[in-house]
Amino acid sequence: MAEWFGACCDVSIARKILLHIATHDARLIDRLAAYIKAQRTPRSAYEYAMLYGIQEPLQQRLVVSGRRLRVLISYGEYWFPWYMRRLAERPANLLFVVKNLLPWSSGSAASGAKEV
Repeated sequence: MAEWFGACCDVSIARKILLHIATHDARLIDRLAAYIKAQRTPRSAYEYAMLYGIQEPLQQRLVVSGRRLRVLISYGEYWFPWYMRRLAERPANLLFVVKNLLPWSSGSAASGAKEV
């Protein structure tokens, strides 16, 4: 794991600042989980944040494992520009959206995936 990220985690936890882990990257989440476990960080000290409709199977895995998850959804007059900015921040997010819209993909809204 990048040393700078570990340092940021340490500072947040030491200062009792809730650590928000906002990513859809399963490998990064797994690396962070190992780091958090090694540091014996209480689950109340961090939470994950993900966009609604992206990586739903990963969202389910986090919740089933007892991790706190905040699912973000935009609403109101400016929902579309907000959502487009989130997708533009990491182009791979667009692939996650497309995969979740396809009826044959696992985690698809069309497959009847449960809400988190």
